Parts: sequence; structure tokens; C-alpha cells
Amino acid sequence: MAYKDILVYLDPTDAAQDRLRLAVAMAQAHGARLTGVDASSEAALGGAWGDRASRIGPEFEAAIKEAGLVGRFVGTSAAFTIGGEYGHCVDLIIAPRPEDEA
Repeated sequence: MAYKDILVYLDPTDAAQDRLRLAVAMAQAHGARLTGVDASSEAALGGAWGDRASRIGPEFEAAIKEAGLVGRFVGTSAAFTIGGEYGHCVDLIIAPRPEDEA
């Protein structure tokens, strides 16, 4: 099975870096487009996680550029406004477990 569109949920946790690496590797292996969605809560942006939350987009962009992938990043405000639309348009979703800090 080939994946053509992969979505990865990112947040300010350490596990998000692992998810991003996995998503990039999967996208490279399948020649897929990669969509990164900022899944940070609104509270994370102003709290102790604020600095890490603000780096999610630039880290995603750097990772896809370095890997030579086609992709796009959906920031927090757009992710909350649009809701779950992105999950219906992809072949694979890489997301955190529900019990994680995210």
C-alpha cells in the first residue's frame, strides 16, 4: 500500500519530534505529501510551553525542506477553526496517544 498524503499532529511535547521524524521517513519512503497540524492547546501558547509551541511550524518547515518533501503546515488558529477536516483527506494520520501530555 502506498500513502500519498500523510498528516502528523505536532505539539510542544518531546514525543512530537519523534512523530515528525517518523512522518518524514514515511513520506520519503512513499513519495507522499506531508501535512503538519499544530495540535497545541491555546493554553500552551501562553504558558510554560509557549517557546516550544512557537517553534513547531519552523521545525516542520525545516524538516520537509531538508528531506526534499512537498508539504504544508497548518497553524493552531486554523486547526481549531477547521476542526477535523484534515483527517478526512489523508491516507495516514500520525497522532499522539490520548494519555500523553498533549
